Amino acid sequence: MTMQIKKALILFVLSAINMCCAGAEPAKDDAAAASGTQILVLNMRFANGLHQVTSARVVDSRVPLKMRVLTGAVVAYAVTDAADNPLAIGTIDDPRSLRGPMAPPEDPSPGHATVVLDSTEYILRVPYTKDLRFLKFLTAAPADTATREKISNEKARQVIDLQPYVSQ
Repeated sequence: MTMQIKKALILFVLSAINMCCAGAEPAKDDAAAASGTQILVLNMRFANGLHQVTSARVVDSRVPLKMRVLTGAVVAYAVTDAADNPLAIGTIDDPRSLRGPMAPPEDPSPGHATVVLDSTEYILRVPYTKDLRFLKFLTAAPADTATREKISNEKARQVIDLQPYVSQ
């Protein structure tokens, strides 16, 4: 197996691991939401500079929503109700960025091998409530992830209406 194929295979495996680790932190002090009783699992696609929901499902889960961010490149988002009140705010690793293993010490470019893709698919998990309405990809992450301030569309790079996915 050539070195190029090995590197591609490793990056693919790391990408698959990264896809199942994206999640949010509830914006409100709601014990039920924080325990992850129900979460909305969004299968997402990123292409041509836009995020798109390909499918969604509500599941019962005790898996923690908050996962550590592995790279410096992040995408900030918020899930809001119809009145723009935040229900969850979070950041995920940039889904286009695949990080490989550390280079050997003798390699002239030390550090992790990184590849940035033009398009990709990933999974985003957010707390589910009946009030859930919009997924907003933000221009900048709020300093306080427990903010109760409204998140207007002006603060968002992209807004996705989740109503068709949660009312099925």
